[in-house]
Amino acid sequence: MVPSLFSHKRKVQALVWGITILLVEMFAIVIYRSLLSDFAFYLAIVLAITSSALVSLAIYLSEPRVSKLTYFVRVEVRDREVEDPVGRAIVRAALEDGGVIPSKLAEELGTTVYKIVERLYDLDREGKIRIEGIEATP
Repeated sequence: MVPSLFSHKRKVQALVWGITILLVEMFAIVIYRSLLSDFAFYLAIVLAITSSALVSLAIYLSEPRVSKLTYFVRVEVRDREVEDPVGRAIVRAALEDGGVIPSKLAEELGTTVYKIVERLYDLDREGKIRIEGIEATP
C-alpha cells in the first residue's frame, strides 16, 4: 500500500509544533538566564526539550480529524470486461457486495477516494455499470 499523504503531513505538523514550542521555551530560558542558577538553567533546557518532544509525539499519535461517515454506492454490473485496475476492483467489489464503499476501496488500492468516485461515474457513463443509489453508513 502507498503511504498516505496524510501521515506525512501529520509528521511535519508534529515536528513544526515541537520545534515552535522548543523555540518559545528556549527564548524564555535565555531571557530569565540571569535569575537561574546553573543547575536550574540546564534543568530548564532539559525540560524544554522533553516537553517539546512529548507535544510532538502527542500530536503525531492523536486521532486524525476525519469524518467517520462513509458511503455505500449500490452498483449493478452490466459488463465485467474492464481494463484498468481501479475499474476491475470496482466491478469485483460490486459483484461480491452489491456495491462499493469508495473510502475502503481507495485505502485497499492505495489511491484517493476522488479517483474511485471519478471512475465509478466513468464506468456508469460507459454503460459498464449502473449506479442504483448511494447510502450513508455510520
